[in-house]
Amino acid sequence: MLGKLRYTEAEGLQYSVKGKWLEALPNADTYDERRAAVKARQTQRRKDLDQKRTDLLARHSTEREALKDIQDAENSGVVTARLEKQPKGLAAFLTRITGIVKYQQKEQDQLRSAQHDRQTEALKRRHDREKQDMDRHYEALCRLETREDKSLHTANGHGRATSSPRKPF
Repeated sequence: MLGKLRYTEAEGLQYSVKGKWLEALPNADTYDERRAAVKARQTQRRKDLDQKRTDLLARHSTEREALKDIQDAENSGVVTARLEKQPKGLAAFLTRITGIVKYQQKEQDQLRSAQHDRQTEALKRRHDREKQDMDRHYEALCRLETREDKSLHTANGHGRATSSPRKPF
């Protein structure tokens, strides 16, 4: 992220990164050239951020699908294990009549379902935090672009820049 911007006649437009001044617009002599260079750099930064957002949303989708697959596999594994462990003969008759096993299984199913809901909710909260963080990056980029435009306008001798705020998306 760029820090401060400054313009001098001798060195042109520069920006500060960790206290070190770097040339922002090499070989840009006129205002139009500097403006075009700034716009190109801003476009590239926005394009990079857009790609990060696309990657983030794709990863979120993959993670949601993976969690759903894991939970479905766990449920089907439990059902399979129950079918394999079904009692035979007199034991089967007694368990059906008393209903104890059915009650225990229902309780286990409810606990597992609650655990799955907690996992899904935790994943959703993490994804929401990551989306908010991405929105903050867009807002910071808008502020940076506004500062750069203002600095470029001021460096050209136009005085105070009057630009409308940019929309983050």
